[in-house]
Parts: sequence; structure tokens; C-alpha cells
Amino acid sequence: MRFLGSKICGRRISPFSKYHLDYAASTFGSNHSAIGLVTNKTLDMQSPDYQWVDEGLVLESMRSGDFNAIDPNITFDENRQP
Repeated sequence: MRFLGSKICGRRISPFSKYHLDYAASTFGSNHSAIGLVTNKTLDMQSPDYQWVDEGLVLESMRSGDFNAIDPNITFDENRQP
């Protein structure tokens, strides 16, 4: 996900079958923002499995919209899966 001139902020790592880090990217002064997700199998930087994988865009807000995609949080489906 590319937001030129944006600030990216990730605040929380959540342990599931993989570690989930949700992050927000925002352009200053507008509501053109996005929430994305990266995952990792381990938090051990010495492990050969240590690699953050970009799972892509979760939600994007546009300048013409009436909301701003900031402050990501974990949500669950009806089967309690993230």
C-alpha cells in the first residue's frame, strides 16, 4: 500500500495463529487514509521464520467521504476469527 507523503502508525501486535499488526497511513490535513495489516509467524528476530508479510489494505477513506480510516482495531467475524 502506497501513500506518498504519508505518516504510518502501528500501535498493537495481536497474537493469533500469526502475529497481527494493524497500521494506519494518513495524508496530513485530509481524510484520505487507510488501514492495513501485516503479519508475522514469530517475534523472534533471530528465527528464520521472522518476516513481516503485508496482507494488504483493510479499509480506505477518500477525500470525498465522511469518515477517516484511522485508529485501527482488531475485529472478529461470526466464527471469532480476526
